[in-house]
Amino acid sequence: VINSEIRKDLTQADFKVIEENTNVIESLAGTKSLEFKTGAKKPEGWVHFDCRASCYVNIGDLIDTEKEAERIKKEIESLKKYTQQIRTKLGNDNFVVNAPREVVEKERNKFMVSEEKLRKLEEKLKSL
Repeated sequence: VINSEIRKDLTQADFKVIEENTNVIESLAGTKSLEFKTGAKKPEGWVHFDCRASCYVNIGDLIDTEKEAERIKKEIESLKKYTQQIRTKLGNDNFVVNAPREVVEKERNKFMVSEEKLRKLEEKLKSL
């Protein structure tokens, strides 16, 4: 389902391109059909994508949502442990003061990347 409600940055020409390429989009998405609806709301059990237009994909036909949720939960737990290790390292004044600046900066970057990935995984889990 593609929400065809017009947004400021989405033109009728954009929807025309989508409509003209429906078969390609369906093939790439692995879905059987593509619908355009005005004011569409995300159906239960569907995943939301927002790339200029709000798109809702029924993943129930594509994956086992229970197994996917378990996989994501395991990945979240692993990432939380990893992020906590980095947080502990960065919280150690001896490390921050004595390590080369590049090493400390690398750890800070790893921490930020991990936090962002964790946020995205938690959003993904909620959307299942």
